[in-house]
Amino acid sequence: MLLEHFKPQQFQDTLNDVNSEPEKLEDACFAYGQHRNYLDIETRAALDLAVLESPLRSLPETACTWVHSVFESIGSSAQNVLGSYAIDSGSPGNAQELARLRLSQLSDELSLPLVKTREPGERWDLLRSKPTITPESFTKKLEQHAGDLKDDAFNQGYAHVVAPDCDGTLWYGDIGDLFFERALTERWLQSACGGVLNELCERYGIKVFPDVNDTARSMMTSKVDGTFLERAKSLGIGKNEAYRQFYSTQGLCMGGLSVGFIKARAYEIMNESGGLKELIFPQVQSLLTQLSKMSMVVVPISASLNLLVEVGVTFLGIPGRRALGVTTPHKDGVIMPQLVEPMPYGQGKITLISKLGGQPPAMALGDSWQRTDKELLLGAGLGLVISHEPRPDTMPEDLICLNVEKPA
Repeated sequence: MLLEHFKPQQFQDTLNDVNSEPEKLEDACFAYGQHRNYLDIETRAALDLAVLESPLRSLPETACTWVHSVFESIGSSAQNVLGSYAIDSGSPGNAQELARLRLSQLSDELSLPLVKTREPGERWDLLRSKPTITPESFTKKLEQHAGDLKDDAFNQGYAHVVAPDCDGTLWYGDIGDLFFERALTERWLQSACGGVLNELCERYGIKVFPDVNDTARSMMTSKVDGTFLERAKSLGIGKNEAYRQFYSTQGLCMGGLSVGFIKARAYEIMNESGGLKELIFPQVQSLLTQLSKMSMVVVPISASLNLLVEVGVTFLGIPGRRALGVTTPHKDGVIMPQLVEPMPYGQGKITLISKLGGQPPAMALGDSWQRTDKELLLGAGLGLVISHEPRPDTMPEDLICLNVEKPA
């Protein structure tokens, strides 16, 4: 599987073979896009050039796939090439049209981060309506909006960024928990994560075993049966901080695993029968698509490991390179058990997304309005809470309840 065992030479051979079918090109470029940020600078530069100069860009059968792949994998660095391609009379017409669309989206991305010109207003009332609204009604409200949404956001002190949480917001489920459970069942964890894992367990009085897979199972059991939070309370650690420590350690348990292995398993979790792709909220996907058409840049942000959500968001047509998650250093394609701060949990989410945009995001979507997503939702111009139940009385009035049906 190219995603798991990415080989630069094999990728170049696909790009140079005029007999490569669109599906083969798409799979190869997807794998490259998922590995690109984890390759050394020289390899990345050589492969970028190979993509941009591929003869498949001129063939009617593969031209659109090439354009999409350039946008997905290379992004802003390909702006000039896509610009020339869009006006080249030798380019297939349908691919030129797609190139113009992708250029517009890249332009929106490249205008970030904004130069801070003013503090955001307390409320962005432009799109506020009822305390509870369906995604379909909100999408229709957007379609009827007469002004330039991007400019409207800027004038209110917000970046033209839409920041959706992933787990429970884009799909009904948690990719981080699913991956971790499978890792424990199939005993994927490596001894490299032993230090950080044992440190957390010893602090919380969780039993440590000789094998890290058994220790991690012990940690997970303590969360499920409630003893983790009971111990946190006895130590004077608040619920939010305790969960931040738990989820950061869960991500660091991937230390010693390769980027390719993690990404391939994440793809399986999304794509398999009964997988998370079947639990994507189509109404939320349609809403984000409409916002993208209105020059808003969709940047998913999650407290799950970044390697996982970079794969997951592609199933909604969002470039994996945009997704933010728990991040660790890597060496020679192997994850190191160290945390890059700020962690996208609680305050860390709004801090990260505001740094990317230069200003707080115009909109945010999340399901955990009391905990993980609270600061993100309240810090955005408009906070939309994914809910499957009636609006709770305790929900802050500044937040809008987005009533979403559970997947069938």
